[in-house]
Amino acid sequence: MKLLITGLAVALAGASFAQVFAFDGQLEEHTINLTGSATSRDVPTIVYQGTAGNPSYSAFANATGVIGFDDYTAAWTGPFTLDAMKFVGNVGTANTGLNISFFDSSSAFVGGFNVNLPTTSASIWNITGLAGLNLVLPDTGFIQLSTVSTNTGRWFLTSAAPLIGANSTTVGGANGGALRHAFELTAVPEPTSMAALGLGAVAMLRRRRAKK
Repeated sequence: MKLLITGLAVALAGASFAQVFAFDGQLEEHTINLTGSATSRDVPTIVYQGTAGNPSYSAFANATGVIGFDDYTAAWTGPFTLDAMKFVGNVGTANTGLNISFFDSSSAFVGGFNVNLPTTSASIWNITGLAGLNLVLPDTGFIQLSTVSTNTGRWFLTSAAPLIGANSTTVGGANGGALRHAFELTAVPEPTSMAALGLGAVAMLRRRRAKK
């Protein structure tokens, strides 16, 4: 998988000279529960947020195969279980799929999943129900989107820096680092974090009772 990532980085660097189409206006957001399971009972934490347009999104034409990859550094220390993710993009044919794959910082494959998009509309896709997959991601790594079979698709780009976490302008993206792929990662908090939240809630309740 390391060779795949290395070759892909070279390919995308060349793609930075291709035509990029701009999309102005507000994109709709659609939610897909991938596993059909309920949202995690824990309070989710956004560890990487880079979906904002500035003020618009850009994209290459619909393509087959790998449609983009980028790096991420999460606002989190150590591995985390993926609870949900967002990305901005579309498929060329309704009800066809995209594969979302994750790699660690050495480019070793970590895991991934497929998702079918019900419409060809350029949208913000909120993929939930991922906690049930037990997909544990590193706090620093890569994400890659590719089409399933001969389907086509696009992964949109933004010039806005991530609001949470960090992203290198020299990896993935387009236009010499001026554009980065738009996506967001949400983690399930560790049990220790939830225990701390629980203790805080108990302490607050005691203070309220004492005031009465």
